Amino acid sequence: MTTIHFEIQGMHCASCAITIEHALATKAGVKTANVNYALAKAEVEFDESQVDEHAIHQIVIDQGYRVKEHQSAMA
Repeated sequence: MTTIHFEIQGMHCASCAITIEHALATKAGVKTANVNYALAKAEVEFDESQVDEHAIHQIVIDQGYRVKEHQSAMA
């Protein structure tokens, strides 16, 4: 499993965070997804054999938000 952390721009309320979190959590290969509206950050744990970091960022973009930056950390 790999865990990534990245910032999200464009969230206007807690509902935005829930929308992103749900979209991430339903992607095959994503084990956990936590989006914090107050910090504008996401933490996603995923299986690299099923999904990659680019695809995770694309999910956020497809929901209408922007990925500001990211830092990867192997778990």
